[in-house]
Amino acid sequence: MDAVICHVNTIDDDLKKLDKVIFYGAEPLPNLPSVYYDISRGYAEAAAQFRLEKRCSPALLIGEQEMKYDSLQARRKAFLREYPDRENAVFTIPNPLGSCESVRKLFSRFVDETVLPNGIDALIVQNDIWCLALVSELLRRGKRIPEDISLVGQDNAEFSCCLYPALSTIDTNLNEFGKTVIELVQYKPEATSYFEEVEERFNASHDDIELKISSPNDAMTVLKTRFVREDNPDIIGIGGDINYSNFIDADMLMDISDFDGLADIKENYLTICENLKFIPTEGTYSVPYVANAAGILYNRDMFEEHGWKIPETWDELLALCDEIKAEGILPFYMGYKDTWTCLSPWNSAVASLTSSTVCKDVNKGETTFSDQYVQVAEEMKTLLQYGEANPVAYSYNDACTAFAKGESAMYMIGSYAVPQIQSVNPDINIDSFVFPASNNKDDMVLTSGVDLQFCVMEDCPNKEAAYEVLRFLLEDENVQDYIDNQNAVPCKKGDFKLASMLDGMQEYLDNGIVTDYQDHFYPSEMAVDALIQTYLLDGDTEAFLKKFDTEWKRYNRDLITKVRKYEQEHSGEEE
Repeated sequence: MDAVICHVNTIDDDLKKLDKVIFYGAEPLPNLPSVYYDISRGYAEAAAQFRLEKRCSPALLIGEQEMKYDSLQARRKAFLREYPDRENAVFTIPNPLGSCESVRKLFSRFVDETVLPNGIDALIVQNDIWCLALVSELLRRGKRIPEDISLVGQDNAEFSCCLYPALSTIDTNLNEFGKTVIELVQYKPEATSYFEEVEERFNASHDDIELKISSPNDAMTVLKTRFVREDNPDIIGIGGDINYSNFIDADMLMDISDFDGLADIKENYLTICENLKFIPTEGTYSVPYVANAAGILYNRDMFEEHGWKIPETWDELLALCDEIKAEGILPFYMGYKDTWTCLSPWNSAVASLTSSTVCKDVNKGETTFSDQYVQVAEEMKTLLQYGEANPVAYSYNDACTAFAKGESAMYMIGSYAVPQIQSVNPDINIDSFVFPASNNKDDMVLTSGVDLQFCVMEDCPNKEAAYEVLRFLLEDENVQDYIDNQNAVPCKKGDFKLASMLDGMQEYLDNGIVTDYQDHFYPSEMAVDALIQTYLLDGDTEAFLKKFDTEWKRYNRDLITKVRKYEQEHSGEEE
């Protein structure tokens, strides 16, 4: 023999002396050549799922062998990382041997003497066979699965999906030996099908890297939970908003300035991401992937039929609305019942009427929102006369449906609404134009923020493999597929085909006349959308802006302190 592959349980001094020996198991071995399958991640995720299900008394069942390098310890450690106070809920039993009846009795005793007396409501089991035995015994005792007790096995046995109730199981894919696994968690569940296809294509074309992509609902909550457990994925796909700023501030993201793919990203979107940093920080921490655009969608056929012209100033917009209204047609459907919809026209108005740095300027103490947002607030109130009666009584879905059916000529929303609209009326002919909030045409700017960007986590152990994943995502074919799938705007340079409803915004996109959504700087706790909705109901501009300033200081107190300290320390430096 000129080489030996050994399981870690076989380690002895003689084997260690061999020149060409590789050990394999569930954990890496210090000072020994080894490959391992990361079994702990599966167990950690199962335990985390129990927490999401609000299981109060979870437990772990493993064999009683105490092997130094065995996977049993890896399982135990993973469970206790999630439930550090549940040390007494790690149970061991001898390996079941003998007749079927003796094995059944073993698990029957475990149920009667351990599971039921301890009120265990969730259990991770060493393998699927054991799990099946426990399911059988629990069902005999009238327990409902998973309502009364949730069980998770391991090995992804072929029969698991055929059982009733179906067996939840941890897949230990031994085919991943020798591969670098890159995990990507992205926050857009509506793009799940796209990412599933990307994962499949990447893995089919790479022998040395295994890409795993997940698209959970409420991804930010999932990610933040994992961050607390120090169970970080390698890459995250998030929006260009305040969460990104907070992750940078917490030193969680890797500086990827050396990533060669950044040269292919449009400068204006790199700048948008750079401006999200409240405190100047050296380095680049994201790859902007796609953006969206917000302005005014309009019914192209309706405009052509009536000879209506696209407005380029605020006064022209109001004149157009009066003209449309005079013909007995509703200019806008608003749908402000869902508070977030208030932010679309708000962001568009802010883009033309204020500086892109207004939030930073407020933090520095150089201005206030009461000074900066007066005209924005008044315009929002003015537009109410051109929408449906009582717009807060109608939802986003209502507005999309109404616009799709031709009940309004225009809709102040982003490009992301088009799929919803087309689901109601696939034949509707939609175009768009930039929201003309100012009477100075030179102030016109398109609101377009980074909708999806990829960040490498600071503790990612395989930087080059992560970069290879990013390069693959940035291939023109993949970018175009995402554009087609989500009606998105590419952040990458190149000749990409955009959805026709962005025709009216194309000039601004091509020339980089874009600015970020102002709400990307607003802390979520401040609930600016709800503040705007309340203001539109009572109409008191002065009170609204005063509250805006008060709430901003309340939820940004620590940030304001940091910003002003930084400004004081660097006041003598050249800009």
